[in-house]
Amino acid sequence: MKAFEGGPIDLADSRAVIELDRESLDLALLRSLAARYGRDAAQALEHPLAA
Repeated sequence: MKAFEGGPIDLADSRAVIELDRESLDLALLRSLAARYGRDAAQALEHPLAA
């Protein structure tokens, strides 16, 4: 959820965690959680550079 906050430190933290162990990401869970925050959050997950 730090990625959705969008601050520079939040984004850096999110990138670091993803780079550390990308294979452990549960994309189905992330999509489910993002959907709870609305369409913008769900789209940001799928297209992070467009957000």
